Amino acid sequence: MINFLDKGIRGIGIFLFALIVILTLVQVSSRLIGSPVQGTDEAVRFLFVWMVFLGIAYGMRNKVHIEVDFFISRFSETIQFWLTLFNHLLMIVYTVVIVYQGYFVTEVMGNQLAPISRIPMSYIFAAIPIGASLLLIYIILSAIETIKERKR
Repeated sequence: MINFLDKGIRGIGIFLFALIVILTLVQVSSRLIGSPVQGTDEAVRFLFVWMVFLGIAYGMRNKVHIEVDFFISRFSETIQFWLTLFNHLLMIVYTVVIVYQGYFVTEVMGNQLAPISRIPMSYIFAAIPIGASLLLIYIILSAIETIKERKR
Protein backbone atom coordinates (compact mmCIF):
# COMPACT_ATOMS: atom_id res chain seq x y z
CA MET A 1 0.00 0.00 0.00
CA ILE A 2 2.74 2.46 0.99
CA ASN A 3 4.79 1.52 -2.07
CA PHE A 4 1.74 2.29 -4.22
CA LEU A 5 1.38 5.65 -2.47
CA ASP A 6 5.08 6.43 -2.99
CA LYS A 7 4.87 5.63 -6.70
CA GLY A 8 1.63 7.57 -7.05
CA ILE A 9 3.02 10.72 -5.45
CA ARG A 10 6.20 10.45 -7.50
CA GLY A 11 4.24 9.95 -10.72
CA ILE A 12 1.93 12.87 -10.00
CA GLY A 13 4.92 15.04 -9.13
CA ILE A 14 6.66 14.20 -12.41
CA PHE A 15 3.45 14.86 -14.33
CA LEU A 16 2.91 18.22 -12.60
CA PHE A 17 6.51 19.26 -13.22
CA ALA A 18 6.28 18.33 -16.91
CA LEU A 19 3.00 20.22 -17.23
CA ILE A 20 4.54 23.29 -15.55
CA VAL A 21 7.47 23.21 -17.98
CA ILE A 22 5.18 22.81 -21.00
CA LEU A 23 2.81 25.58 -19.91
CA THR A 24 5.73 27.91 -19.17
CA LEU A 25 7.20 27.25 -22.62
CA VAL A 26 3.80 27.90 -24.20
CA GLN A 27 3.44 31.16 -22.27
CA VAL A 28 6.92 32.40 -23.17
CA SER A 29 6.63 31.33 -26.81
CA SER A 30 3.21 32.89 -27.23
CA ARG A 31 4.45 36.17 -25.75
CA LEU A 32 7.35 36.21 -28.21
CA ILE A 33 4.98 35.92 -31.18
CA GLY A 34 2.76 38.64 -29.73
CA SER A 35 -0.28 36.56 -28.84
CA PRO A 36 -0.05 35.43 -25.20
CA VAL A 37 -2.18 32.47 -24.15
CA GLN A 38 -4.53 33.47 -21.35
CA GLY A 39 -4.45 31.54 -18.09
CA THR A 40 -1.15 29.70 -18.41
CA ASP A 41 0.53 31.73 -15.69
CA GLU A 42 -2.39 31.04 -13.34
CA ALA A 43 -2.32 27.34 -14.17
CA VAL A 44 1.43 27.18 -13.55
CA ARG A 45 1.00 28.81 -10.13
CA PHE A 46 -1.76 26.40 -9.15
CA LEU A 47 0.14 23.35 -10.38
CA PHE A 48 3.22 24.55 -8.52
CA VAL A 49 1.28 24.76 -5.26
CA TRP A 50 0.16 21.14 -5.66
CA MET A 51 3.65 20.02 -6.65
CA VAL A 52 5.18 21.67 -3.57
CA PHE A 53 2.75 20.14 -1.07
CA LEU A 54 3.06 16.67 -2.59
CA GLY A 55 6.82 17.14 -2.81
CA ILE A 56 7.07 17.93 0.90
CA ALA A 57 5.53 14.54 1.72
CA TYR A 58 7.64 12.76 -0.89
CA GLY A 59 10.78 14.40 0.48
CA MET A 60 9.93 13.25 4.00
CA ARG A 61 9.48 9.68 2.82
CA ASN A 62 12.84 9.69 1.05
CA LYS A 63 14.62 11.60 3.82
CA VAL A 64 15.86 14.38 1.55
CA HIS A 65 14.90 17.34 3.73
CA ILE A 66 17.70 19.33 5.30
CA GLU A 67 18.69 17.95 8.67
CA VAL A 68 20.99 19.80 11.03
CA ASP A 69 22.52 17.17 13.26
CA PHE A 70 25.49 19.17 14.53
CA PHE A 71 24.23 19.16 18.14
CA ILE A 72 22.42 15.83 18.11
CA SER A 73 25.50 13.96 16.88
CA ARG A 74 27.38 15.01 20.03
CA PHE A 75 25.05 12.97 22.27
CA SER A 76 25.01 9.25 22.99
CA GLU A 77 22.95 6.96 20.77
CA THR A 78 20.26 6.67 23.44
CA ILE A 79 19.81 10.42 23.69
CA GLN A 80 19.93 10.73 19.89
CA PHE A 81 17.12 8.17 19.68
CA TRP A 82 14.93 10.07 22.15
CA LEU A 83 15.66 13.42 20.52
CA THR A 84 14.72 11.95 17.14
CA LEU A 85 11.44 10.62 18.54
CA PHE A 86 10.75 13.98 20.17
CA ASN A 87 11.43 15.64 16.82
CA HIS A 88 8.94 13.29 15.17
CA LEU A 89 6.38 14.11 17.85
CA LEU A 90 6.81 17.84 17.26
CA MET A 91 6.45 17.33 13.51
CA ILE A 92 3.30 15.26 14.03
CA VAL A 93 1.70 17.96 16.21
CA TYR A 94 2.65 20.69 13.74
CA THR A 95 1.38 18.69 10.77
CA VAL A 96 -1.94 17.92 12.48
CA VAL A 97 -2.40 21.67 12.93
CA ILE A 98 -1.62 22.23 9.25
CA VAL A 99 -4.13 19.53 8.21
CA TYR A 100 -6.83 21.03 10.42
CA GLN A 101 -6.21 24.64 9.41
CA GLY A 102 -5.75 23.63 5.77
CA TYR A 103 -9.12 21.93 5.79
CA PHE A 104 -10.68 25.05 7.32
CA VAL A 105 -9.07 27.35 4.72
CA THR A 106 -10.14 25.00 1.92
CA GLU A 107 -13.75 25.19 3.09
CA VAL A 108 -13.64 28.98 3.38
CA MET A 109 -12.14 29.37 -0.11
CA GLY A 110 -14.88 27.31 -1.72
CA ASN A 111 -16.86 30.41 -2.67
CA GLN A 112 -13.97 32.27 -4.25
CA LEU A 113 -13.19 31.68 -7.92
CA ALA A 114 -9.83 31.94 -9.64
CA PRO A 115 -9.66 35.18 -11.65
CA ILE A 116 -8.98 33.68 -15.08
CA SER A 117 -10.01 30.01 -15.05
CA ARG A 118 -13.00 30.61 -12.72
CA ILE A 119 -12.40 27.34 -10.88
CA PRO A 120 -13.11 27.31 -7.14
CA MET A 121 -10.02 28.25 -5.15
CA SER A 122 -10.82 25.40 -2.79
CA TYR A 123 -9.39 23.06 -5.45
CA ILE A 124 -6.06 24.83 -5.09
CA PHE A 125 -6.15 25.18 -1.31
CA ALA A 126 -7.02 21.48 -0.99
CA ALA A 127 -3.31 20.86 -1.62
CA ILE A 128 -2.66 21.98 1.96
CA PRO A 129 -4.67 19.37 3.88
CA ILE A 130 -4.00 16.62 1.33
CA GLY A 131 -0.25 17.23 1.20
CA ALA A 132 -0.06 17.61 4.98
CA SER A 133 -2.05 14.39 5.48
CA LEU A 134 0.42 12.53 3.30
CA LEU A 135 3.25 14.18 5.22
CA LEU A 136 1.66 13.03 8.49
CA ILE A 137 1.55 9.44 7.22
CA TYR A 138 5.22 9.59 6.27
CA ILE A 139 6.27 11.18 9.59
CA ILE A 140 4.51 8.40 11.48
CA LEU A 141 6.18 5.79 9.25
CA SER A 142 9.55 7.45 9.86
CA ALA A 143 8.97 7.35 13.64
CA ILE A 144 8.06 3.65 13.41
CA GLU A 145 11.21 2.97 11.37
CA THR A 146 13.29 4.82 13.98
CA ILE A 147 11.83 2.63 16.72
CA LYS A 148 12.39 -0.55 14.69
CA GLU A 149 16.02 0.41 13.99
CA ARG A 150 16.57 0.98 17.72
CA LYS A 151 15.32 -2.53 18.54
CA ARG A 152 17.86 -4.12 16.19
